[in-house]
Amino acid sequence: MTSSAGILARLLPPLRPEWRRIACSYLIATTSLCALAAIAVLTALGVGGAVVHGTWPPAVWWFALGGLVLLRTFLTWREMDVSHALAYRVLARLRMALFDAYSRSVPGRRREHSGRAASVAMTDIEKLEFFYAHTVAQIGAAFTLFVGALVCAFLVMPVAAVVMLAGAVAVALTVWAGAGPSRRIGAREQQEREEQSERLVDALGALREILAFGLQSRGVREAVDGTRRSARVTRRREVNSQLVDGTR
Repeated sequence: MTSSAGILARLLPPLRPEWRRIACSYLIATTSLCALAAIAVLTALGVGGAVVHGTWPPAVWWFALGGLVLLRTFLTWREMDVSHALAYRVLARLRMALFDAYSRSVPGRRREHSGRAASVAMTDIEKLEFFYAHTVAQIGAAFTLFVGALVCAFLVMPVAAVVMLAGAVAVALTVWAGAGPSRRIGAREQQEREEQSERLVDALGALREILAFGLQSRGVREAVDGTRRSARVTRRREVNSQLVDGTR
């Protein structure tokens, strides 16, 4: 089985023409996360002052907090706009490259099932939208914020930095623990979807024969059974994902 690092390495090259947009998305996401952190700090400062000292925050606190909320709102929208534009540009190039290679390969000579080819062309590429829109620049922004917060915490209170580092290790361990089951369930889900695509393509291609021999109910039953199996595997994947999130 191909490792996750190997898969990631093969997904990154299509991003090379979009490095300017990736840098822009990274800067926007980093600024947005810093604004969110500042909102959390200012809120804690204001509430803490009100509880401990019994005084309302000064006017500058209200203006600063309101400005940060507006900035965070604008940056969230802008980051979504830039990242999705980047992702769909990459997906468009991947689709064109896939169909170009598919037309030259002459699938019939390779005895390739057109249902699986359709599943790859229309479903698998669409799944990459989330990766290209919400992964690369966002991971960089989160890592930057974490390192910056860790350095600041170490300068202010070294014990807090140690606690943050321990928490980061715990989060990493939850990801590691859930990776194996997620990979196995994902492979099973992909197999079910490919088989369902095969059945549907075969049924549509032999529609005249199915009607002639009265096999409509059998075709519908097989399609429904395949959909139910795929739905059960999808539920398992969602349960595993929620379990990992809850543990984290």
